[in-house]
Amino acid sequence: MVENLPGINLTGLLKDTCMIGSRNHLESGDRFCDFVHDKWLSYEVQGKGLFVQKEKLKRLKSDLKIWNIDIFGNVNLLEEALQKKIQDLDAHDDEGALDAASREERRTLLAEKNMNLF
Repeated sequence: MVENLPGINLTGLLKDTCMIGSRNHLESGDRFCDFVHDKWLSYEVQGKGLFVQKEKLKRLKSDLKIWNIDIFGNVNLLEEALQKKIQDLDAHDDEGALDAASREERRTLLAEKNMNLF
């Protein structure tokens, strides 16, 4: 289990973090919790008290950045590609060359952009 320090409940902190991940991304929530738990236990840091916790958190932060890209991809590139598709469809609409299917695609893309809140 995760070590706790007086006044700091790291087990609860990690559990709350897993719950946040589960609510926002149901399909990846379990993998997230497993990842955090496994990584946390794998870190071997020599030292005392808060130093050990600080070092483990630094390592976890670094590993989470990599995990995030592996699971969700580069969200900046995804957002740029989505925005480009919307702009292309807008340009065709301004020219009057947008058919009903393309208008529906544009609505879907706008809804996706708003839902993802890039």
